[in-house]
Amino acid sequence: MDEFQDSNPNQIELIGTLLDDEDVQSLTVIGDHMQSIYEFRNATPENLLNFAKRFPNVVEIGLGDNFRSQPGIVATANNILSSQEFSGTKLVAHKQSNMRPPAFRLFSDAQHETALFVRQIKDLIKRGHAPSSIAVLCRTKKELLDIEEALEDAGVPHS
Repeated sequence: MDEFQDSNPNQIELIGTLLDDEDVQSLTVIGDHMQSIYEFRNATPENLLNFAKRFPNVVEIGLGDNFRSQPGIVATANNILSSQEFSGTKLVAHKQSNMRPPAFRLFSDAQHETALFVRQIKDLIKRGHAPSSIAVLCRTKKELLDIEEALEDAGVPHS
């Protein structure tokens, strides 16, 4: 079962029922509790974190090799994760890069953060980047809609 960090109580009960069947010899679940995104549908990473308590004889294998992200991003993730209660396996970057590490800024509110995005996007366009080559990633659709509205208000082309 993949993306197990997004399982909900009904799914846990179903798994329990399946495991009560004598024909079931094993079960593999895969998940990352730090990537849980479906709280709105009653999913919780606690199902993954407490899996061994609910289902005995668990063999846990940490998967920390990262072949996707730049070393600066992986180092930043490790710093953030080390402060979490359930930090888990430390990530190891395997991709080499000379890119600068991520920069962090603290904002007093979302409007100040959005204003920075608008300024940065305007600057990128001024320096010759096509608007279609610029991406803004957000955790929620609402955040993305707020940035889109700010871009529209500032007359910045976007799609």
